[in-house]
Amino acid sequence: MEPLTTIRSWLKVVTLINHIQSRSLLKHPSKRLTSDRQTSDSSPSKRKACFDKEQAPGTPTSCSKKTGETSTTGNRSEMKPCADVMTPQSAKTPTSSASHNKLADTPAARKKLLMTPVQQSSALFEKVKSALHTQQPTEVLCREKEISSINTFIDSRVNGGSAKSLYISGAPGTGKTAVIKHVLQQRSQDIGQTVFINSMTVQSAFAMFKAIAVEMLGSKAAASVRTSKHAEQLIVNHLTSQNSRKLVLLVLDEMDQLDSKHQQVLYTIFEWPSIAKSRLLLIGIANSLDLTDRILPRLNVNIDCRPELLHFQPYTREQIVTVLDSRLQKTPEVYKQVLDRSALTYCARKVSAVAGDMRKALDICRRSLEFTQLSNRKQNLLKLQDEESDPVPLNSSTKPSVTAVGIRQVASVVDEVYGSASSTANPNSFPLQQKLVVSTLLLLMKSSKVKEFTLASSCCVGNYFNMNSSIMKVLDSYCRVCKKQDVAPSDQSEFVSLCQLLECRGLIILKKAKESRLRKISLKMDPKELEFAMQDKLLISSVLDKGL
Repeated sequence: MEPLTTIRSWLKVVTLINHIQSRSLLKHPSKRLTSDRQTSDSSPSKRKACFDKEQAPGTPTSCSKKTGETSTTGNRSEMKPCADVMTPQSAKTPTSSASHNKLADTPAARKKLLMTPVQQSSALFEKVKSALHTQQPTEVLCREKEISSINTFIDSRVNGGSAKSLYISGAPGTGKTAVIKHVLQQRSQDIGQTVFINSMTVQSAFAMFKAIAVEMLGSKAAASVRTSKHAEQLIVNHLTSQNSRKLVLLVLDEMDQLDSKHQQVLYTIFEWPSIAKSRLLLIGIANSLDLTDRILPRLNVNIDCRPELLHFQPYTREQIVTVLDSRLQKTPEVYKQVLDRSALTYCARKVSAVAGDMRKALDICRRSLEFTQLSNRKQNLLKLQDEESDPVPLNSSTKPSVTAVGIRQVASVVDEVYGSASSTANPNSFPLQQKLVVSTLLLLMKSSKVKEFTLASSCCVGNYFNMNSSIMKVLDSYCRVCKKQDVAPSDQSEFVSLCQLLECRGLIILKKAKESRLRKISLKMDPKELEFAMQDKLLISSVLDKGL
């Protein structure tokens, strides 16, 4: 009885090992290849053995018995469990293939087989989205005229001409910064030193002098700078130095952010190129078309300080389509599967009708792709749940359906960017009092040609005590507008709440200041974008026509 008990115990151990190895191979397929190599290198006498159910217990038989080879080795120490997927010989047999299909029919394997096409579908969307980035493009299209004007300006100074400063204006997203960076890359050999600074990165207007000194002289030379006057003197000495006669090109992006008392910082910077023996070539970039005439009128008095002007027009529908096509042609075999041509045309038409902002056109296309990609993923997950309950084994070549971005998806994103569909259908969905506040700001900007307002004065502080004094002037204008429109104006506290709500909605900007009466309020969106968002051109036209 003892030998029979020992054999039964051994069979239980072998069965347990077989079960463990089968689960390990299913979870870690890479172990199968390693095991195959080890098995192929081993000698025939050490190949794995299994028991033949028809033979007496204790008599091991080689797994190659299916091909006519048997082993009479009876040493129990060489007995090892047999797995059909372990040896190269068994992998080629129909029995091994059937076993593999049986393992692949489990829910975990079915899910793994289906995820591969889903990942491929996501990769298609990712490729197209990467092509529609808003970073510096490798080529600048539809701006040949502007590029030629900038090159002519630089050539004039390089060849000993009188060109000294250039002011570039244009709405956001019209390609001002992209064109300048493109020209700088091409003309790097003609210019000795190039300094590019975004004015949004400096804490104050006077901090710009130290930032320029650090870029021109290096951090070590500018480490001793303590005041803006000292930094200004170091810059002038560097520009008039006779050690080098190579040009120094200074590019200030978002120049309208350098607003200061009496515009001292802007006047000083525009005067640098006219200093005797100065090597500076200045290019300023801002959104305001009339910044030099409105904020810097003294520049027109001195001819040497007067800058040349270059305005960037908004992109047209044809130009937006051209730029989008150029980006997508980098992956022609991919984008046609996930993005419909009609959707591009629709996006270009909507963006060009509002502001011609290329960045918004790219963002709208990217967001449409993201929403469609998420929708496709949800559909594929539902398909996965249905097929998990299907008893028929999955084919690894099964591909999920891919829904391309169409006009409906783009229209949904456009409504979010420029105003919801409900706002278009019902103009009254935008509160009337908020419309009147925005219309008042538009009227003030049109009448004074100023985008920002210091909305308090010493005479107003006494009239509206215990109120946020930064919005007193706008409140007075708002009350006049409401009176002409036969609408009861809001009181002081309600008007403050209206301004805060408009700031939360992204329509206006309330800047902080040391004193509340010095706070500034301005519109965050262009007038055309505001008209499209509020969907009430009749009210806006009425306010602008009647005035204050």
